[in-house]
Amino acid sequence: MHAKKFWGWFILAWLITAFPLMLLHAVPGVDTPNHVARLHVLASLPNSSTLGQYYKSHWVLLPNLAVDLFVTPLVYLFNLSALTLMKVFLINMVGITGAAFAILNRAISGKWSPWGLAGLLFTYSYVLGFGFTNYLFGIALALLTVGIQLL
Repeated sequence: MHAKKFWGWFILAWLITAFPLMLLHAVPGVDTPNHVARLHVLASLPNSSTLGQYYKSHWVLLPNLAVDLFVTPLVYLFNLSALTLMKVFLINMVGITGAAFAILNRAISGKWSPWGLAGLLFTYSYVLGFGFTNYLFGIALALLTVGIQLL
């Protein structure tokens, strides 16, 4: 399969896979609402004296803060809710995980095959169900790194 054809199928499969995330009013996962609440507090902290009494930002670079690294600046820049931006992050995380799996499949098999689309199915796992979005993002980056190194 040619690369253009594969990535066309990939985008279609990504849209189909991300469709349930688009339909939900809330975000999936046990821990994900806590991420959204933390993002809301961080975005409201500079403008609220009440929140300032109880919360203070102390930023430290940690490996499990992908949501804070990517979504928090967007909450500050755009006038969108933390929930909307978290859903956008989750949809993109599904795509990055699937693309990383596809690139790793290409590096191992030497060709673009439909099996590369199967990585999109692995994003809907217990990891996402429990809301460990930072961990799932780390898995996607690890797969992407290994795939690029093997290419």
